[in-house]
Amino acid sequence: MRRLSQEFLQWLFMFRLVALVLTCLALAGCVSGGVVMKHPVTGKTVECGRYAWASSSLLSLTLESRERDCINDFRLQGYQRVTD
Repeated sequence: MRRLSQEFLQWLFMFRLVALVLTCLALAGCVSGGVVMKHPVTGKTVECGRYAWASSSLLSLTLESRERDCINDFRLQGYQRVTD
């Protein structure tokens, strides 16, 4: 009986390890790319965005609004969007 419980604990450890790795991989894809803005005179760059994607539509709209406001604020300061 002791051997069976040790095998079960090893299986449980491996299961949790695989679950953790899969969760990390899934979450790595849940971040927006963000927008890079650059000032043409100073050359300083800033990034708007890089927010985690939200599961609720209300939170998603809030984050999109935040990114849009960030872009507009830096445009007013003379920054321009950097294209790839």
